[in-house]
Amino acid sequence: MKFKKLLLPIIAFIVIITSCDKENDFTLPDGGLSAKSSMMATTTGMMATPVVAASQVSYNSGKGDATVSWDAVPNASGYEVKVNGVVKTPSSPLSLSLSLLVPDSYVVTVIALPISGSTYYLNSNPGTVTVISAPPIIVPNLGLAGNFGILSKSGITDVYKSTITGNVGTSPIAGTALLLACDEVVGTIYTVNDAGPACRVVNASLLSTAILDMEAAYTDLVGRKNPNFINLHAGDLGGKTLAPGLYKWDSAIIIPLDVTLEGGPNDVWIFQISKTLDIASAKQVIMRGGAQAKNIFWVVAGAVTLGTYSHFEGTILGKTSLSLQTGASMNGR
Repeated sequence: MKFKKLLLPIIAFIVIITSCDKENDFTLPDGGLSAKSSMMATTTGMMATPVVAASQVSYNSGKGDATVSWDAVPNASGYEVKVNGVVKTPSSPLSLSLSLLVPDSYVVTVIALPISGSTYYLNSNPGTVTVISAPPIIVPNLGLAGNFGILSKSGITDVYKSTITGNVGTSPIAGTALLLACDEVVGTIYTVNDAGPACRVVNASLLSTAILDMEAAYTDLVGRKNPNFINLHAGDLGGKTLAPGLYKWDSAIIIPLDVTLEGGPNDVWIFQISKTLDIASAKQVIMRGGAQAKNIFWVVAGAVTLGTYSHFEGTILGKTSLSLQTGASMNGR
């Protein structure tokens, strides 16, 4: 009897089971071999995403405090918390206290972590909340200086006839440096001595206090920290609309076109200007949304020039000089 070699094909196969809840038969493609498998079901999935919320920011001396909290996630062993990408230790199992926040945006992310060694769950997607620290801007205390339309240490001159509504005074310079006429002022003209316009009222003590209050307000405003805007538009404000806030420029400011200040009746604008401020002829500062001149402060180290027939809004605290050219007008308070 002769035998022929019988070559049996070798079939390589891999069975991948991701989930199984009962005994199953598996039959190979050629029908020649079958196998049975009884396997336990396993499931791998993500932890639920934490729901994150933040309290309202409260302020003390310009710094903010807030609390971020999140809901418990089932089967979580703990939470990874980051603020602007930096890992922080939670203050309690479900919260994080944020303290001494300077004006800025703080993105807080919370990730639920599975029980150590678990193969059933993966880290959750991050729950996120953004905390914005923007302390309200406080108007400066002008003290007695707030009772004056014009208050100067070095003198006041004009080309007749100007119209000024509010008190006027000079100190410590003598009244001879106050060259306004009585019919130009709707208010009281104060001098430190018995010199100046015929309608003058001599009150050196009041003027001395008002000057000190003016200087204190200047120091306060120029020293405000953490500006919301730095060197905005390279100092060219023409045609721009400016939101409330603290602004700082290391350059001169020019207003070649109308500029608009838009905000509510309680909003405050403070402009810190290290050089000069100039508004072009026939241009104006426009207020919208209920903005009020009494809440606008221009703190200027250099000379201020309001061009012919221009119109300006707000209080100017100038360290050098203020010149209103022919037809220029200004509403301070």
